[in-house]
Amino acid sequence: MAIDRIAALILVAPLLLPVAVDVYGINPVQFGLVTSLNLVLGLPPPPMRAGLYVVVAMSGARPTAIFVQLVPFLGVAQIVLLPMCFFPWLTLALI
Repeated sequence: MAIDRIAALILVAPLLLPVAVDVYGINPVQFGLVTSLNLVLGLPPPPMRAGLYVVVAMSGARPTAIFVQLVPFLGVAQIVLLPMCFFPWLTLALI
């Protein structure tokens, strides 16, 4: 939560991808999708979200009001993530 999404992906993916593919047999595409969606869910909460504060500065709204509007989108992302983790063939059937 303390770093941005791209920086987190650059730091985490090279460390975890070889383990996921070699040890656990996870498809690299599946790993990338699950990792990206987890970062989408984990990084927007208010204390450390730079994009939230940019929107606050531009709109003049309070951070809590903007985050309340963001919650439904995070809920949908979580609903999409669960079947993607438990049924990888759903995701991999599209490629």
